[in-house]
Amino acid sequence: MIAPTRTIAVLGTGTMGAPMARNLLRAGFGVRVWNRTVAKAAALAADGAQPARTAAAAAANASAVALIRGVPRGARRAEA
Repeated sequence: MIAPTRTIAVLGTGTMGAPMARNLLRAGFGVRVWNRTVAKAAALAADGAQPARTAAAAAANASAVALIRGVPRGARRAEA
């Protein structure tokens, strides 16, 4: 396998972030992942991602950073 030339950091590997990270891996990018729930980021290691201990470590020297933040439970959107 050829080493990836670009590394993307994915911060937030929940419902949206995990599939994004997997798609980046399939496209040949190096991917470092971080999540507040360590197990969610660690689960992506089997797919080839590099789990990071902190968001800063994931983002360090990355070509790009994707930040995926969920909506806090209980938050409601006001509809006009």
